[in-house]
Amino acid sequence: MLQDMFPLRSNIPDGVDLLLKINVTVAASTWLLETDRLHPGVVSGPAAVTPNGLNVFAATGVASIQIPTGYKVKHARVSVSAPTAVAADQRSADWTWSAAQELSGAFGIAITDRAVPALANPVVNSVIWAALTLETI
Repeated sequence: MLQDMFPLRSNIPDGVDLLLKINVTVAASTWLLETDRLHPGVVSGPAAVTPNGLNVFAATGVASIQIPTGYKVKHARVSVSAPTAVAADQRSADWTWSAAQELSGAFGIAITDRAVPALANPVVNSVIWAALTLETI
């Protein structure tokens, strides 16, 4: 499965894992979160671009995703897969979260250039992968 949402069998009460795939189609404006494998209303973004994609681009090097009401992010793993092995195309990824975001249900992804520690957009045809562990609040 490329992405899905499923209950956890661990010590996190009422926890779920949420696996996300984001396709970078236009580096500076269009990062499409694939929604075809997700339950309706699980995540949302600024605008639907295709029947199964939401544009989650927020600013240079930043994606913003709305997670389900009643959940908070317990843990996240984020990575960027560039279309080539060229050093200039490589990026690092991390996730952002604050008390205010926890109340609003917003989840942020920050992408930085590996060579220069500054926010940077992934190159076209990159894929951003995010695996979130959510728990009820």
